Amino acid sequence: MRLSDRNLTLVLTLATAVTLAGCNPAMFGPAGDDSDSADPKPGGQLKVRVTDAPFPIEFVDEAWVTITRIDVLRCPDNADDDPHEPGDPNDPNDGDGGDDDGDGDRPWITVFDDPNGLPFNLMTLRNGRLADLVDAELPAGSYKQIRVYVDGGRVVLTDGRWFPLRVPSGDRSGIKLRLKFEIVEGEDTEVLLDFDLVRTFKPIPGGAFQHAGEIRGFMFRPSLGLRAADLGESGSLGGEAADDQGDPESGVEVVAYRGKKLVATTYTEADGSYTFVGLSPGNYRLEFQGDDDFEPRELSTRVQRGKHTNNANSRSGKRMSGD
Repeated sequence: MRLSDRNLTLVLTLATAVTLAGCNPAMFGPAGDDSDSADPKPGGQLKVRVTDAPFPIEFVDEAWVTITRIDVLRCPDNADDDPHEPGDPNDPNDGDGGDDDGDGDRPWITVFDDPNGLPFNLMTLRNGRLADLVDAELPAGSYKQIRVYVDGGRVVLTDGRWFPLRVPSGDRSGIKLRLKFEIVEGEDTEVLLDFDLVRTFKPIPGGAFQHAGEIRGFMFRPSLGLRAADLGESGSLGGEAADDQGDPESGVEVVAYRGKKLVATTYTEADGSYTFVGLSPGNYRLEFQGDDDFEPRELSTRVQRGKHTNNANSRSGKRMSGD
């Protein structure tokens, strides 16, 4: 991905969680080699954007989240002085390292703060479509965490009903995401914030729905469905779902797994296409699931750094009559 000068772009999209934590300068290239220097460095910019859609997608017209504040945590000048080296954020037994208040002279830096918040309709932001959220200057150096404050949400159904959603009390102190990224003088760094709406908006009651009237509400847990990724170190993945005759299948759920870990979820467009952005390089397994007539499919593919893989297609997805 080509990045413009002196910008860190924080992109807000919609899917689940990634692990790039810690403050070891050896993880970086030349810019990280002098991270223990006490001399101040010129800064760069931080930008933020948004994407994806919730389940049950066929009965939802709008799905809003409102973001009021974003903080980032800079690594200490000398990584050896960092007593809070985070472990695996996907391990429920691993805490956050206790660095809520920053590390000594490296406190949290607020890059966006609006008491009224910025609302985003996530239904318009899926399959690679992004919305800018933040463009803020940051000092050059290494950073290790992002904290996102979500004020509330709202879901509007196709039958006209809508549900205001409140953030659970445990999420009001901000959603902390571990992500190691570098701000380098004269370069942009793009960071993606990605909501998995299947996890963020959980319909009540659970199970399958035949029509919108069966939905009685939503549980809103943005902390369960938010991930962060360094787009400069990531790749993207796309393809399409079609039936035996090659006709596109819309509304097919596509789930990306890396090993046994669910990484991201999306749904195919009217032309059968789908896109995942901000995926760490490596091997992925994709599962395709549609309505009762759609035969679930599975395939394996690989994501490469800085490249878009666009051949992860599901064919013969629909059962033939009489099968």
